[in-house]
Amino acid sequence: MNVDTVLTVKQVAQLLGISESLVRRRDMKVRLKAFIVGTRGIRFLRENVDAYRARNTVGESDQPDDIPMPKKRQRKNLTDKHKLWQRESR
Repeated sequence: MNVDTVLTVKQVAQLLGISESLVRRRDMKVRLKAFIVGTRGIRFLRENVDAYRARNTVGESDQPDDIPMPKKRQRKNLTDKHKLWQRESR
């Protein structure tokens, strides 16, 4: 086992673009096949992380072109005609 093939939690988080706390979750440790070093160290093999990335990455070519993207909702501008900005006279 080469030192370059063993990754820390921080390195895995940077590779996957997620937070360190997400990498430390139990389900992620199982998916990435983590192993313990010493009493508290969590390490991952680079090949397992790369395999996970390959399984869970969606490229632009994987998305069909015929699905319409939802349009953004337009906010209505509040103006004086809504009578929200008028002060009540007392």
